Amino acid sequence: MGVLDRLRSSDPPPTTLTSAGTPAPPESLDESGSSLSTPIRDIVPDLVGKHSELRTYYQMANFHATTRASLKAVKATVMGAEYYVEPSDDDEEAQDHAAFISQNLFDSPSVPWLVTLGRILNFVEYGFSIMEPVF
Repeated sequence: MGVLDRLRSSDPPPTTLTSAGTPAPPESLDESGSSLSTPIRDIVPDLVGKHSELRTYYQMANFHATTRASLKAVKATVMGAEYYVEPSDDDEEAQDHAAFISQNLFDSPSVPWLVTLGRILNFVEYGFSIMEPVF
């Protein structure tokens, strides 16, 4: 018996009750719901296309005080942390690797580490951050 036939019939569809007296969940996905497929429309028209979505996120991040403050709170916790490189063990090779990585991340780049970290944190606003590490 299909969904429409159940709706048209005068008898209510049979339901199974649990010991608490509440309806039992369906045993399969075919027992409840509709077989008619309808498109799910986005209720926010500003988020329909990729271009308008990015523009909306940019406006929210830069011009809405509450959103901007929330983003700054998230980013400040990451930016305020202390960053360092620990060697994996006590042998000399691990010490050399840690020193090399530390120098390349924090000491010698043309762009300071906090600027790079700020660019990486753009993923908080947009969901992604395109970076190209070149050493």
